[in-house]
Amino acid sequence: MVDALPRSEPTWDQLPVETLLATGGDSRQVIDPVTGLSKYGCSMVPRPEVAPLGSCTASSISTGGYRAASELLDRLRAVDHETGPVDPLAEYFHNIREELRFHLTGFAHPDVDVVLCPSGTDVELLALALAHGDGSRPVTNVIVGPAEVGSGTVLAAGGRYFDTITPSGREVVAGEPVDERMAERTEVVTVEFREIDGTPREVDDLDGELSSLVDSRIAQGRTVLVHVTAHSKTGLHAPTLRCIRALKEVHGERVVVIIDAAQGRFSRRGLRSVLDAGHLVTVTSSKFYGGPPFAGALLVPPAMSPERRSMAPLPQSFDAFFAPTYFPESWRDRTELLRSDPSVGLLFRWTAGMHEVRRYYATHSTLRYNVLRDFEAAVPLAFSASKFASLEDTVERQLGDEVARVLQSKMTVFSVRLMHPDGSRFS
Repeated sequence: MVDALPRSEPTWDQLPVETLLATGGDSRQVIDPVTGLSKYGCSMVPRPEVAPLGSCTASSISTGGYRAASELLDRLRAVDHETGPVDPLAEYFHNIREELRFHLTGFAHPDVDVVLCPSGTDVELLALALAHGDGSRPVTNVIVGPAEVGSGTVLAAGGRYFDTITPSGREVVAGEPVDERMAERTEVVTVEFREIDGTPREVDDLDGELSSLVDSRIAQGRTVLVHVTAHSKTGLHAPTLRCIRALKEVHGERVVVIIDAAQGRFSRRGLRSVLDAGHLVTVTSSKFYGGPPFAGALLVPPAMSPERRSMAPLPQSFDAFFAPTYFPESWRDRTELLRSDPSVGLLFRWTAGMHEVRRYYATHSTLRYNVLRDFEAAVPLAFSASKFASLEDTVERQLGDEVARVLQSKMTVFSVRLMHPDGSRFS
């Protein structure tokens, strides 16, 4: 294994694009020099001969994404970094934020802030900082379905390091606080998706547990940050938006909501509706969109802006994860303590990811809709005759437009139960 490269190296002048793509992250994207793969089995060099079957977690970079990153490297090498009037990395990060907002929200939400992050896990630290606001109340952070969201999410949600390598290249101890005061004033509670035998829990049961938990913590004088999983790695959605609306009606701004849409399996209509409701949303350009892994973003509607939350400046220790250029200009007062340089690795991954996002939305909406509906119908049919595998009956298979799920997404992930030859299920 090789260590993450420090951001301060003049990397675009000296290293190939596939090496740069793997920098500015944690150990999940360190490339094994023997296999050329990360611990997730992904490559930063295209492998068109390999079917990308891991889209719920990560895929190797595509030929088009690799070409987009390579072209950016050529442009960076052509810039005089000493005398240029504008920091080229800051300009490219700004352009990615603006284009991503346009593709996801159109012209409907020009006031939504987009913050770029090294991964969807790092987003947790920013959401926690917004929930703490001015720091006057302790925070309970509720993670729904911890086994089916990003690895490290529970640690990050508590304001703690979740890996031994940070995006800045700094070596740390996983589990130790990123910021002592924030971690001390943060409680993490989990709500499970499934029963002990793996069976999905009844929706009303899960909503009821969450509601009781929120009510009790609010009564203790805490702010509660609630995670809504809009499509887990096995296709589950919870809690319901009906439950979230009820909690917000009772507790108002004491309940902060973050929609985990990192799978990218959502409709833009659904996305706009939760932004209108004032919820934070986390997205990535990997997974469903097919970009290289570890390019995250946090969408922050006006109701959750740093000004509205009276958020204190981000602790200096956050510069192990974030650089000022990842944030909109309006966040300048909150990022003044961050001293790290921006990561060219993150810029290249987002450039490759935006190639995929752009291609997806350039496809006519009717064609996208038809392909997704055909997939919903074809997968159950393909498994219907199998003696050794059955689909988990978690949601209605062929969803009509009248069926509301979180972010109104079509079904693109099916969970499978395996069976022995005698018909009994595996544990």
